[in-house]
This record gives sequence, C-alpha cells and structure tokens, in this order.
Amino acid sequence: MSRYLDELIARYLNGEIDGDAVCDNITRLTNKEEYILDVNENRTKEKIRSRYNYIRCSKSAEDVVIGWEEDEKILHFLDWIHSVLDEKDWDIFSQYTLVKGMTRAKLAESMGVTRQTVDSRLKTICKKIHQAIPYYNEQFGDLQEYLRG
Repeated sequence: MSRYLDELIARYLNGEIDGDAVCDNITRLTNKEEYILDVNENRTKEKIRSRYNYIRCSKSAEDVVIGWEEDEKILHFLDWIHSVLDEKDWDIFSQYTLVKGMTRAKLAESMGVTRQTVDSRLKTICKKIHQAIPYYNEQFGDLQEYLRG
C-alpha cells in the first residue's frame, strides 16, 4: 500500500495527475482497506462464534479476548488463595464464595457444625486472605486495579 501511495505522490509531483485524482485514489484505497479489516474482523467473530457459541454476538473479538484475560487473572488469584490456605480452609472458602446459593447456614449443615462455627472460621479465613493480599499485589499486581482499569 505504501508503494502505491509513493507512486501517487510521485505522479502528482510530476504533474501527471491532479489533486482531485490523488484524493479520489486515496479515498478508494482507504475504503478498500477498511472493508478488508471489517471482513477480517467478521471472520474472526465468526470463528469465535462457531467455536464458542455461548458468547454473545454483540461482543467484539477484542472484548472476548479481554474477558478471557480477566477470567485468567481471576483464576490465577483464586489459585493463589488456594495455595495460601490449608485444604480445610480452602474447602470452606470455596464452597461459601464459589458455590451459587451457598449460605452460611447451608454450609454449617453440610459440615455438621453450628452456624457460629462457620462464621468464626470464615472470619479467620478472610483475615488470612487479607493479610496475604499485599504479597500477591507485590508479586502479581493489584487485581482490583486491573479489573477497574
């Protein structure tokens, strides 16, 4: 494309074509490039849609990739929390925070303990996580800032 533009400019400077012809050629070339980019974007969307049919059609390919990156960052954070907590604490934390509809009462019932025991254990777990988050932020960056930005 740049070679063609260089030729157009050279022809204009040599007086072979006038300014209107140069503008017309550049406009057509730009329209063609934009059309090709649109076609390529649509092809990418179609590939994503056919492979991942659960993705809403209104999302651009860029939005989908950004969403994947955000999901990956969140999963990394959860995996890191898993490494910070012992298995019993992780089990309680993950059930309460990741299982839809899980209440403290249901969790207490499934564990065979009182709700107060679960409340106390969750409080201790949250304290451990909050104390460890500065280390995560130092090593991997602030997750909240990343998701806001």
